Amino acid sequence: MNAYTQGWEFTNSTRLWWTNGQYDPWRDVTMSSDFRPDGKLHSTNAHPLKVIPGAYHCSDLITMNGVVNAGVQAVQDAEVAQIVKWVKQFKPS
Repeated sequence: MNAYTQGWEFTNSTRLWWTNGQYDPWRDVTMSSDFRPDGKLHSTNAHPLKVIPGAYHCSDLITMNGVVNAGVQAVQDAEVAQIVKWVKQFKPS
């Protein structure tokens, strides 16, 4: 799978958002991993990366989680704002 997807080396991307929870059991095999050979992927506007304090896998996908975890709400708000920017940049061919 890593050979097919480029694994931790898949860094030449745009408009791709990575989010993990602090306690996400999958985090150590993602771009947020402390074990990634070059360290965690540096977050940019082209490919933002967020780790939500006190959250788990896909915590940002359930909107009500933002009510009980301010970190989730902050990431949800940032995700929506970024997607709005990306959609505005779309130029149909």
